[in-house]
Amino acid sequence: METPTDYNERIPIVLVLDVSGSMSGGPIDALNKALISFKDEIIKDTILSNRLELAIVAFNDQAEVVRDFDLVQPKTNMPVLEAEGITNMFDGINKAIEIIEDRKQYYKKSEQRYYQPIIVLISDGTPTNTEQQIDDLDQKIQSMSDDRKFRFMPFGVGEGADMQ
Repeated sequence: METPTDYNERIPIVLVLDVSGSMSGGPIDALNKALISFKDEIIKDTILSNRLELAIVAFNDQAEVVRDFDLVQPKTNMPVLEAEGITNMFDGINKAIEIIEDRKQYYKKSEQRYYQPIIVLISDGTPTNTEQQIDDLDQKIQSMSDDRKFRFMPFGVGEGADMQ
């Protein structure tokens, strides 16, 4: 089990990033540049850089934690994402929920205070999951958000983004 480096209140954020084939070329390049800019902005803020713990889940055919929870520091290397595969949003969001719940348990065991976790979804396309999976996921997100388990913030990028 990891040991806390300090007892500042934590701000857990998970970026859930679409790295499916439709993101290839300019979109994935822009996303990689945005991750570096995001890191630079966090580092500029002393309070934020000592509190924000960032995790990143990338999803295409399957979901993968490409950066586990940790503070964002100058030495932090952001992952370089590559686009391929389908848009399995169901697995991506479920993986984010899973690691958020695990992180909250860690905070409780180590007696650390934390702000309401945030899950940020960034995608350009329509999920390739079944309508039933998406409906179930929508209900899960709504229910857990209503119970203040996390705040969910979806962002569609590009003209063809399906905001439903």
